[in-house]
Amino acid sequence: MRTAPPSKLEAARRALRRLEESWWSVAAGEPPEQGSLAAPPPDEAPRLGPGAHEWFASDADGVDAPPLAVLIDLARRHAGETRCVAWIGRRCWPHPHALVRRVPEGEADHRLLQRSIFVDPPSRNESLWAADAALRRGALVVADASGLTMPASRRLQLAAASGRTHALLARPPGDRRSLSAARTRWLVRPAAEERDAPTWTVQLVRCKGVQPGIGRARRWVAQRDHATGAITKWQARDVGVAPELDHGRAPAPDPSATRRTA
Repeated sequence: MRTAPPSKLEAARRALRRLEESWWSVAAGEPPEQGSLAAPPPDEAPRLGPGAHEWFASDADGVDAPPLAVLIDLARRHAGETRCVAWIGRRCWPHPHALVRRVPEGEADHRLLQRSIFVDPPSRNESLWAADAALRRGALVVADASGLTMPASRRLQLAAASGRTHALLARPPGDRRSLSAARTRWLVRPAAEERDAPTWTVQLVRCKGVQPGIGRARRWVAQRDHATGAITKWQARDVGVAPELDHGRAPAPDPSATRRTA
């Protein structure tokens, strides 16, 4: 008697399980040396705490594409805390060349590319499953989160917290009105740039536990260096910036913003 072929859903699940086994075999190796995927020397770049973080690109020019240059840089900066980086969903796949950091007068740095895994789930449910599984194993995840629901965002937030890692969720501009349990929400816009130095304005539009206020960090400028092919300069543009978001604590109140009462 002939066995019925597996359904497309079951076939997809089997493929993802095989992928999981293969990428955790990579993850089970020796942990990276301290700073093995370290970013450039410390600067004013925001440092994200474990959890889910949503990223929106501006649709001013009618272009609906994730802010991959910024996401690649953040993955590079935080990947030292994990064993691999999972890029989930073709919409947020970077070109492999973009993951290689060129070193002037030296050998190019391929470590981020070597630790990257590209996953192409056939549906949103499989994409959510893959991101959840990767986060709970401690991988840093960059995922296409188009149409993410509130319960799904809560699931990824809990998974990232459980794995003590980061979920960088690329969302389309049309999702900005959607409710979400993600820890932070960011907006990335192209800015005036110098020659051979693409520049973006990166704005923090929501952060749990941190309320907007006078003199508080909400905006940065990121600039990519043509020689290295990577973002090498972050600059905080708000006065009184405290760019660390590791603990989710609100900055100290600004005395100048205190309302005087009679």
